[in-house]
Amino acid sequence: MTDPEKRGEGPRTLALVIGASRYSHLGGEPGISRTTDTYGLSELSVSALTAYRFAEWLREAYRVSGKPLARCWLLASPTEDELRAEPGLAGVLEPTFRNCEDAIWEWYTAARELSAKNAQRSRLVFFFSGHGLERMLDEQLLLPSDYLQRGLVNRAINVRDLRQALAACGVSQQLYLIDACRNDHPRLRDLGVSLTGTQVLNPLDNSRSNPDLDAPVLYGSSSGQQAFGPRSVDDGLTLFGQALLSGLTAPPADSVVHDSDDCVMPIDQLQEYMNARIAELLRTYKSAGTQRVMKGGQSAGRFVMSELACDGFAPTSPPSVRESERLGRTATVEFVDPTSGQLIGANEGEDPFGDAGMAEIWSGKHFGTLGEESGPAPELTLVRVDRRGTSLYDIVIRVDSDPIEAVLTLSEEPGGTGRRFDCHLPWVGHGALFALRLARDDSGRLVHIETDLDLANTDALGRTAEAWRTYHEQSAVAALPILSDGELSDVVTGASPSPLPLIVAGHIRLAAGHRLDPKMVEDAAVVYSNWSDLGVFLLESRGREYATSVVPTRLSALALPRTTDATALAWRQLTHLHTFAAAGDGVIELRKRLAEVLPRMQPGSLFPVILSPVESVNLPYP
Repeated sequence: MTDPEKRGEGPRTLALVIGASRYSHLGGEPGISRTTDTYGLSELSVSALTAYRFAEWLREAYRVSGKPLARCWLLASPTEDELRAEPGLAGVLEPTFRNCEDAIWEWYTAARELSAKNAQRSRLVFFFSGHGLERMLDEQLLLPSDYLQRGLVNRAINVRDLRQALAACGVSQQLYLIDACRNDHPRLRDLGVSLTGTQVLNPLDNSRSNPDLDAPVLYGSSSGQQAFGPRSVDDGLTLFGQALLSGLTAPPADSVVHDSDDCVMPIDQLQEYMNARIAELLRTYKSAGTQRVMKGGQSAGRFVMSELACDGFAPTSPPSVRESERLGRTATVEFVDPTSGQLIGANEGEDPFGDAGMAEIWSGKHFGTLGEESGPAPELTLVRVDRRGTSLYDIVIRVDSDPIEAVLTLSEEPGGTGRRFDCHLPWVGHGALFALRLARDDSGRLVHIETDLDLANTDALGRTAEAWRTYHEQSAVAALPILSDGELSDVVTGASPSPLPLIVAGHIRLAAGHRLDPKMVEDAAVVYSNWSDLGVFLLESRGREYATSVVPTRLSALALPRTTDATALAWRQLTHLHTFAAAGDGVIELRKRLAEVLPRMQPGSLFPVILSPVESVNLPYP
């Protein structure tokens, strides 16, 4: 899909669009043997059509001043139903791994051939809709249409490697739109398979990256979660695709920014709109699932998705994520007083879970202290249960304990059988309210748990919960002002039971392209010496010089971080340190402990949730 009039000299937009619905080794395509173990993967229904519609929008409506669309590579593997719905998909090159590799190389080469001046003012756009896998935070693989050919699980595209290679190509603006799942499969975890993908470009180190790089990523789901689409082309595109294209063609007036004589759609406003629209669509489809569009990558400024005609905007936004989820609840059960045992919202004698299997899983829980920590056993009180059917539960618990780390352990099946989820709950104050989200599959087995702070917490802890929830439901930019510098200064002085407000603010600021004040973090690290998350932020803000001088003495003595994102960030930092070999045995040992924990850590959670086999001993955490 090329506009010959726009292929001359000058800055430009180069786009690569991939949509995979038909998977030759997942759906039993005639003449091709179906892989024995597909790890729960099957063919999709509308990903190829979604990619085609996005390519159409690029060709017909995309407009960014000084960066016209010059060329768009399109690869798609449509189903028969998609071909009937859109005959234009016939004859489009199939996104096998080899074809994807060739298209990426052509796209990359076209970018490298731009003059330095034109590259600095040009833009790359990458769109993928199809299957994805992710075992560790920011280690997502995109699966080509011939995935699992010969059973190979790593014949796929690693998003991180792709971004690293393109960071050095000279084009300063890059946009990645990833409409794919970010979860994995239990059998891959149990087999210990390392999902790394297959290299298609040479990833270069940070020293070769463009210092002016503005390269945001919009992920179709949060880490560890799924991205959804209807089962029939009659019901529309994927939820990500529907929300994206409606946000770019008929956005609500309050999402559009007026810039001089133009109306523009910045990526942060688009993310907020898409999250609200997807929550509304899930309720419309009567789905109990959740899906969050998350922003990643590197973007410090206001990245404009497209310029729009300044008329015809929809008058109102969709309901918020929170409102859509509230309307979709099947039941809410809460206690009049957490110590009374009296239930509100349940029939007499009814358990709050509405399902005997889930009630048995909860009654079989174990709640205690971590490792060798001593002191009175922590007390757990069930406060509220929100449920959508019997597949998704939002549970609020109150933890009363001395300043010790608590662990809530749940088995994946009733009767204490199957693997276990160890939910680590750091001490953040007496009587803190934690929010747990539990997801079950059709057989009633627990498949995912996230732990978070509940919004009913008070003072700084309540605002920390609000900031984290806003970051996940809207965007990092929307969450930035919730935790003010003044409030964070109070944390540094030791006025807070824990540094959690500062740590959450650090995660949000990194996602928004900002950093915490290193002096503030340094001071907090002295007050809260047992929170290694602060050391991770120091390393991120101080850079290589700090790493060379401090890492051998500081990180070697630290336990693992108490937040999931900081644990993943620590792994990336230690992996990329050029001084790693000389960093000392302590740092090497820390990296080994991270390598044990991260593959079993549930992504998407504020606090670590570690999935362990029944026969395993305690993992080295913290």
